[in-house]
Amino acid sequence: MNELACNSPAERQGVRLGDVITGLDDRAFSTEQAFRNAISLLPANARITLDVRRGETSQKLGMTLSDSVDRPDVSDQGSVIVKFPSESGSPACVPAGAVLVDVAPGSAAYSIGLRTGDYLTAINGKPPVSADQIGSVLESVEGSASLDILRAGTAYRIDVQ
Repeated sequence: MNELACNSPAERQGVRLGDVITGLDDRAFSTEQAFRNAISLLPANARITLDVRRGETSQKLGMTLSDSVDRPDVSDQGSVIVKFPSESGSPACVPAGAVLVDVAPGSAAYSIGLRTGDYLTAINGKPPVSADQIGSVLESVEGSASLDILRAGTAYRIDVQ
């Protein structure tokens, strides 16, 4: 999972940023598109089991599918809706960590997809500890890294090569 909507049904039921879905109801799929097709054919409220690899550990997550759009009715509310992340949800969905105050267009950070206002919640799966660490990851041309960010209520994983 390189993108996870915070407080979504998947996040509330245990799916985490970085999980690798390897199967659905004990059935493996050769491509992401095949998995998406299979799950799209299932009705809302269907009980499923996802085979997931999280780091070096494989596990099964039982969950109930929701409607394709799980949004509140805003017809009689004001123009601003505020949602706070659930305490039991994914750590990737908690607005903590370094907030990127200014990401200049044309910079290395901008070119990999970071934007002003993003929360940098993890570097290679661990919370960032210093501005120097963040800078060295962004400036490094050797190796690779994964950056977890929170932007406007959605958690993303950016793989830097």
